[in-house]
Amino acid sequence: MAGRFIGSALLTRVRAALLLAAAAAVAPILCLTVTRAPGELAGWAALSVGLINSIMFPVIFTLTLERSTASGAATSGLLCIAIVGGAVMPPLVGGLADVAGLRAAYLVPLIAGACISAFAVAASRATVAGQLAAASNAAH
Repeated sequence: MAGRFIGSALLTRVRAALLLAAAAAVAPILCLTVTRAPGELAGWAALSVGLINSIMFPVIFTLTLERSTASGAATSGLLCIAIVGGAVMPPLVGGLADVAGLRAAYLVPLIAGACISAFAVAASRATVAGQLAAASNAAH
C-alpha cells in the first residue's frame, strides 16, 4: 500500500514513463543485490523489491491506456489478462528456489524487471493516442 501512495505522489511531479523506467531499473538492481549481498542487506533488498513493484502496475496501466489506439475497454481487458503474469511468477520463483536456492530464484523477477524497463523505454517514445488523433485531424 505504501508503494501505491508513493507512486501516486510521484506521478504528480514526474512523467509516468520516467517513473516507470526508474522503478523498473531499480527492481532488477535490488534483485541482483539479493543474489549477491550478505544477510541483512539481502533481506532489505528483497523487501524493497515488493515496494518498487507496487509502484509499477498503476503506471503501466496509465501509460498503456494513454498510448493505445484501441478502445479503453479493450485495452483494460488486455491489461487485466496480462495480470496473469503475477499469478505465474510466484510458482516460477518457488520452483527455481526449490531447485537452485532462494538467491537464484531472484533471477526471475530480475528478468521481468528488465522486460518492464524495455516497455518503459518504448512507452516514453510512443505518442499519446489523443495527441496522435489531434495531429491527424490537424493535417486534414
